[in-house]
Amino acid sequence: QSNPYKEEMDEQDRKIKELDDKQLTLLKDSTVKQNEIDRIINDVTMQSKELETECEREVYAIENNIKQVSAEIVKLDDMLCRQKGALIEWLSINKPGWEETFGKVLDEDTVLYNASLNPRLVTASDSIYGVKIDTSNIEKAVKTPDKVRAQKEVLEQKVEELKKDIALRKQQLEFNISELERKPGIRLKQLRQEKMAIDAEFNHIPYRIELLKKEKRAAEERLNKWCEDELEKLQNKIGE
Repeated sequence: QSNPYKEEMDEQDRKIKELDDKQLTLLKDSTVKQNEIDRIINDVTMQSKELETECEREVYAIENNIKQVSAEIVKLDDMLCRQKGALIEWLSINKPGWEETFGKVLDEDTVLYNASLNPRLVTASDSIYGVKIDTSNIEKAVKTPDKVRAQKEVLEQKVEELKKDIALRKQQLEFNISELERKPGIRLKQLRQEKMAIDAEFNHIPYRIELLKKEKRAAEERLNKWCEDELEKLQNKIGE
């Protein structure tokens, strides 16, 4: 039962247990670091999605506005196409100033831009079917081809501005997401470095444990050899 290497072997056992405990602690610390990294990344991801959803909603509204304005442009294009041979073309040539008189009471879509009315000059030109009214009291701007073209240009400019708004909104989204990711960037870098150091130490522990076990096996072999030598000495004494 004697063991001259007991202190050495006990120390090896103590170090092995210490490393086992250290390994469990490092595993726990690494898990904590990873959980915090995942939490930060998930928070950024959720906030990024919220920003993207808000941007999509605003862009969708702008695109709808573009569709409405584009529809107005199509209507104006149609009016300009229909002016050839229509009453409004004839009036522009044969009746200067018509838009300030009876033109104010004529419907643009069904009358002024109608090409099948066969217009002609007659007496009482400032009356409509023999009824004369004071058109100065009517607040209406008649859509002459020039005004239609001017209105179309304004609407086309509005479409371009709305498209620029979409581009700017998307740029703002990219900037917001970049800022969102930048803020926790330093903390994430620190956490990853700390986790890397923990994992490196964790991965090195099995090697250190194996070295200690080899030392312990060597001590056990020395103990066995010592025991054999001591037994042999005792047997020799018994023999004497």
